[in-house]
Amino acid sequence: MIAAAWRRTGISGFALAGLGMAAIAMLLSRGAGSGWLVVLAAAFLGLVAVGVVTAVVGLVGARVSVVAPTDATVGELMSVEVIVSSPVPQLRTVTFVNLDGTTHPVNRGRTTIAVRADRRRVVAALTLEVRSGITLGVLRPAARVVVDLPTPLAIGPRPTPVTLTDAIGFDVAADVRSVRSYVAGDPARLVHWRSTARRGELMVRELEAADQLQGTRLQFRVALSADHEAAEAAASRAAGLAIVALDAGLRVDLLTREHDGPRSGAVTSRREVGRRLAAAVTGEPAPATPGERTRVVDVS
Repeated sequence: MIAAAWRRTGISGFALAGLGMAAIAMLLSRGAGSGWLVVLAAAFLGLVAVGVVTAVVGLVGARVSVVAPTDATVGELMSVEVIVSSPVPQLRTVTFVNLDGTTHPVNRGRTTIAVRADRRRVVAALTLEVRSGITLGVLRPAARVVVDLPTPLAIGPRPTPVTLTDAIGFDVAADVRSVRSYVAGDPARLVHWRSTARRGELMVRELEAADQLQGTRLQFRVALSADHEAAEAAASRAAGLAIVALDAGLRVDLLTREHDGPRSGAVTSRREVGRRLAAAVTGEPAPATPGERTRVVDVS
């Protein structure tokens, strides 16, 4: 429910001009005895009164809820649905205070709005500034409402473009054991074009290093510094490394630090990578657990 206390009253220049003209008309009517001036003054006052009442009722009686996505990526647009119920059918505006700060018109009912995910973090509630609709521009009061999200919105970092070589420390294409016929599902990067042209069928490289990687677990230790730009760059690089490793069929662990302490655990999808890194904060991450089939990659 929207609180009745206004942050800003939003009295327009039209309202002030109307009140001024009404006051002048009243003063002139007293001196000249003109009844039409009294009628004119009453009309101005009535217009202002209707505008004020409509704006206040439209804001006090409004109920606002939102339907937001659960995942987003820094710099990308996401769709947020704003639902307004009110006894007064009027056009209002909503400002996303704790997202990108943009203001959008909304009608009574449902309005879908494109909002940009501004920075990496987890948003548990949306703070909205709702400004009452216009009745001839007389009054536009505003109030703030905090809407708790049933599932926190995780804004993950934009992944840095990297290669599998960056993730594992050596070139998986370096050790070519042999070539063989293409099998559905083989990566396009493994196509051996010279053998393909010679044999007349699609041939791929069979890699010694790729065999060695089967069953390997990669642990990415993500240590974010206090410097904002360096921390965001590290989070973006960690996202890129984890995603390219997952795409290669490797097992991936993320070792990070969150508000409640160090955290470690496996991730199996891009969504999990984004959510884990959205919650990562500055500090020492969880310790690595090296093993025979485990490679530890420090990202800082």
